[in-house]
Amino acid sequence: MNRASRIFALHESLSRGAPPRSAKSWGRVFGVNARTVLRDLAFLKQELQAPLIFDPCLGGYRYLQTNNPIMFEDKLSKWARLLALIHRIYAQPGMTAEKLAEETGCVPRTIRRDIAELQKVGLPVDNHNGYRFSTDAFLPSLTLSGTEIFALFVAVRLMESQNPGELAGEARGGLEKLLRATPETRRLDFGELREAIHVSETAEDTGTHHLADMQKALSSGRQLELEYQGMKDEMARKRVLDPMGLFCFHTVWYLHAYDHKRQGLRNFRLSRVSGARLLETPVSYRPRMELDEVAYHKWDVEGDQKVDVVIKVSPSLGRWLEENPAHPSQLLENGQARYRVSNPLAMTRWVTSLYGLEVMEPAILRTELQKVSQELFELYGE
Repeated sequence: MNRASRIFALHESLSRGAPPRSAKSWGRVFGVNARTVLRDLAFLKQELQAPLIFDPCLGGYRYLQTNNPIMFEDKLSKWARLLALIHRIYAQPGMTAEKLAEETGCVPRTIRRDIAELQKVGLPVDNHNGYRFSTDAFLPSLTLSGTEIFALFVAVRLMESQNPGELAGEARGGLEKLLRATPETRRLDFGELREAIHVSETAEDTGTHHLADMQKALSSGRQLELEYQGMKDEMARKRVLDPMGLFCFHTVWYLHAYDHKRQGLRNFRLSRVSGARLLETPVSYRPRMELDEVAYHKWDVEGDQKVDVVIKVSPSLGRWLEENPAHPSQLLENGQARYRVSNPLAMTRWVTSLYGLEVMEPAILRTELQKVSQELFELYGE
């Protein structure tokens, strides 16, 4: 059931004096969540000026007697005409405004205004050699299992926790479309699931507000210009990239791309992007990203090139590292642990948490450890 049909059915039930129901209860009737019902009720009250109230004694929404029945009946006639218009366009795509006006007994200007109303409530009506719905406007009946719907719902909740704005709204809308195309006997209660599952919001900037721009760049096959402030940059700088893919590490999103200035593959943390502009130039670096090619380890998501780290370890620490490898590149031989990482400074905390080791190289990590040791001595030394 699309939104227009749902709103009309909701009005019909309320106008016939149906028992007051909560938004959650109405959601179970229509197979949508309570938030969707609240939006529909707000549309009835604000756009159609329906005499809608929430009765706290009965714990649900109901209609009062309207003080202006003529105006309200006009609104109902309009929505009856809109529903008829939906069915005509669906049955006979390609009809012009003039032809639709002739068949519905109104003028072409009214048809164009009605089409605008249908687009306003989310129906994808296009005018290509006449009015028609997008090919995916009405999905065929789907046989999604309850577990499949649940998995999709969890994905939506995860997106809501990272980006409660536009992208989460798109995810909710997509899931609701799938639910409407699923037989009622196979649906889980979407509204109940929303109340039963929660994902805590992230405390840091994950960069999800840039995901929509990244999706456009990846879909278009064109280069992307970023205003990007790297870890060591004092201010944002322009980077021209061939975008290859996105990955998420510890809830933070990164763009995997070919950097033309540095002539190599790099990872760009989206939270450090201050601006993005899609260029007209097609990408020149063609190989696409495979998920297993991206480094997800925290020692690799920053930095421009791989660095060899050599650590002298005691026999007991060597045995422990053999049982608990710290990195996919770990190599133990001759009393040394070797690693190949992109961000050796990220190893500082891990190194200082262990006993029985000495960092041999690189010098930058030794220098960082000296600074940490000096700070600890000044804090705790005599």
